[in-house]
This record gives sequence, C-alpha cells and structure tokens, in this order.
Amino acid sequence: MKFSQRIGKTSVRQSIQIESIDQELTNRLWNNILLDFLYNIEEYSFSGRDSQRTFVLKLIWAEFFVRPVDDFPLDLLGRDFNDGAIRIMKDWFFKAKWFEKYDLIEFLSKVDAKFTYLKFRKIANSTLEKESAGYRLIDDNIVQITADEEITEIEEAINSSKNSKR
Repeated sequence: MKFSQRIGKTSVRQSIQIESIDQELTNRLWNNILLDFLYNIEEYSFSGRDSQRTFVLKLIWAEFFVRPVDDFPLDLLGRDFNDGAIRIMKDWFFKAKWFEKYDLIEFLSKVDAKFTYLKFRKIANSTLEKESAGYRLIDDNIVQITADEEITEIEEAINSSKNSKR
C-alpha cells in the first residue's frame, strides 16, 4: 500500500475486478507481457533461422491472432520486424475487451509452459493479485477466484486428477 493510501489521501481499491480490467491492471499486464515475457526471449539468431523471439511472435501471430504468417510485419529490407509485430500486439491489447486480454495472458502462459520457461504464470499471477483481479492463472488457464484458499484447493484438485490419470 502506498503512503498516500495509508494516510487516507488517495483511495484504496475496495472491490475485486471481476468483469473489468482497469487501466492500472492493463498497464501492468502489458509490462509483464513485454518485460517479463517477450524481452526475455532470445532475439538474435546466428544460424540463419528465426530467433526464438521471432518464432514465438509468429506463433502468437498465427495461433492467437489467426493471421497469415506471410503477413508478419517486415522491415525495409524485407526481414521479419519483431518491433512492428509487438506494436500491433500492443495496439490490440490496449483496445481489447477485458476478457480478450485474459485470453492473451492465458495463451502466453501456455506458450511459456511449452517453449520459453520464463515463469510467466507466476509473474502474471503476482500482478493479478496486486491489482485485485478476480482471476488467476492456474494450470495455464485463467480461473475466477475469490480467495487464496480457492486457488490452493483448485491446484490440489488439478494435481490429484493428473496423478490419478497416470
């Protein structure tokens, strides 16, 4: 809690964000996407193949946005332009409906679990908790929560069902 909130000069969020995402949560989630996910993926490739970042951005482009891969932004020399793709993604994110933003967070969590291993779920969950979001990433799915106890119960149920299937 900020100093100004502790002394009553600015308000403290009183309700959990269930059917909305305010500007602060939007900004923090975008920062997580950019700083804790995309910018932590290797950008350069010396083998002549796509860098890991380009691979992940093309995966987002093709599988999340369902756009043709050959429409991926190119620079003036005809090379893949990751910054252009990120700008398009940012523009979409800041205009998206609250549930569409969660769709992207969930998708990126699954990409992270499969390809990048950056602990994106943990970082995003920290942001969701800090901003009083009524949702958490559990087993790479966005799930509505109301208390930490529910998260623990859901995770335990998922783990026990996974173990019983083995």
